[in-house]
Amino acid sequence: MKKKLGKKAVPSEICFLQSKKNLLFNSRFKKNGEKMAKKGSTKQSTNLLITALYRKAAKEKQGLWKAVAEKLEKPRRQRIEVNVSKLDFFSKKFAGKTFIVPGKVLGNEKIENKINAIALSYSEGAKKAITEKKGTAELLKNSLGRKFKPSEIIITA
Repeated sequence: MKKKLGKKAVPSEICFLQSKKNLLFNSRFKKNGEKMAKKGSTKQSTNLLITALYRKAAKEKQGLWKAVAEKLEKPRRQRIEVNVSKLDFFSKKFAGKTFIVPGKVLGNEKIENKINAIALSYSEGAKKAITEKKGTAELLKNSLGRKFKPSEIIITA
């Protein structure tokens, strides 16, 4: 079913989504006109990294970087945390690939395989475990200048 919206006929599903969007927009304001607290990352360095990832996605026309940026935009309590043992398990299946973790890598476990990982941050134990097996534990902000083929990268969640 189509509704008339101005001069163009628009499907009713879009009208429903637009009205829902307006409802969400209006619910961000309290009754006395004050704005509610901002959702998402409030750390300035993370926001700059997210902006840089979106720019890289547009420049290189790769959805990979856009997906990483969207996962980083979530609040910190919803951000991804991956254990080193999980990366070790994946490195058995996908040898030679680089794993991108849009969050933090945790763990003190011993690992069996060489892991190439790029993450927002690392715990001390995880970084030590990765470097002991001659793997690379690189920060996401330091790896923006490098060029990657999408076939060489796996985003872990």
